[in-house]
Amino acid sequence: MNGRVIGILNELLAVESANLLPRLAESNAFISWASADEVESVGRMVAEERAHVEWLVELILDLRGSPGPRVGTIDAAALHYVELHALLPRIERAEADVLKRYETLAPALGAEPRAAALVSRITARHREHLEQLRRIMRDHTVTSKV
Repeated sequence: MNGRVIGILNELLAVESANLLPRLAESNAFISWASADEVESVGRMVAEERAHVEWLVELILDLRGSPGPRVGTIDAAALHYVELHALLPRIERAEADVLKRYETLAPALGAEPRAAALVSRITARHREHLEQLRRIMRDHTVTSKV
């Protein structure tokens, strides 16, 4: 049983490692002064996304597994020096894909309560992040039309 659970956790670890949202901290996305509140919100999401990787690795090790290799995505290479609002649609789509993957894999973890609880917690955060990204995009669309 642990082998299957560890495999799923490693798959989610790979999904987290390829996610674009945490890459924002490594990029030099251009952020206008008008979006300073959004910068704080995105910064908080980035920190929370990084915690997901730590939690997954910790649980894999607790289950006596070995965390798989973490590989980024080539898509993250095109984040530098681009206006944040131009990046948000890509990041929103990527976050939606991450959430969908969690929702797809979560039911298979029911037999391991620690894994199910952790994946549920991370899934809830991804839902929050997706809603926050969508709100930022909506707010920017409204203010840019004014």
